[in-house]
Order: sequence, then C-alpha cells, then structure tokens
Amino acid sequence: MKKIFLILILIIFSCNPVYSKNFNEDIESYYSKNSGTVASIYGLNRCAAVLVYISSKLFNEPGQKDNALKYVTLSNVASEYAAKLHSKNSNVSYNKALISMEKRMMQLDKLYRDDAKQNFLKEGKYISSIILSDIDYCTQVVVGLINSEK
Repeated sequence: MKKIFLILILIIFSCNPVYSKNFNEDIESYYSKNSGTVASIYGLNRCAAVLVYISSKLFNEPGQKDNALKYVTLSNVASEYAAKLHSKNSNVSYNKALISMEKRMMQLDKLYRDDAKQNFLKEGKYISSIILSDIDYCTQVVVGLINSEK
C-alpha cells in the first residue's frame, strides 16, 4: 500500500500540468465558467497584465519596438475598460477606479512574470501555453472592444 501511495505521489509531482503556478486556467476558460461585471473586470485586468508582459518581452527584442507599443496600447485599453466597469459597479470615480485597476494589473503582471520564470526553468522558454493562450485571447477581445467603438 505504501508503495502504491509513493508511486501516485511521484506521478503527481512529475506531471507537467498545462496550467501555470499562479493561474488555474486561461482567461477564455475562466470566462466560459464566469460571467457578470466582476468577472469582466477580472478578465480585463488579466488581459491588461498579460499584454503589458508580452510588450516588455518584445521591447527587449531587436526590431520589435512597434509591436511592443501595440501591445502597450491594447493593455491600456483593457485597463480603461476595466476602470469604466469598476467605476460603475463600485460607484467610485473613474480616476479612483483607474488607479485601482492599474495597481491590480501590476499585481497580475508580476504573477505572469513569476510564471514565465518558472516555465523558463522547466521548459527553457518564457512563454508557456497558458500565457500564449491568454495573449491570443486578450488580443482578440481588446481589438473587438476597440472596433465596437468605431
């Protein structure tokens, strides 16, 4: 019995899960299970964070400054939308909401950076499948928000 238990423990610790250390699921999966204003605020904050994270990686790559700036812009749009929702939902001024959302975005950005470091140590690359999924999904969401305002 002890041998079976030990084998199960080893299997669990040797598995390389798809999910990251700090996030249980990608944003698209989160949205499929959660709805409402609070879920939208959280998702937009995560989008702002992952988009600013990828922009910081691109700024370090030769010839990627324009792409990095595009992701910074998308991140700003996500933060602004989150602030608008937070302002209405919590009945606070837009400026207070924006400050709050920017703080939250920075906390989430740190979590993405931590995950990227862990993934680099395990896999030799910074962009894990969950980060890549979030970047793709968030880019589509924020571009959709921008296009809906035109």
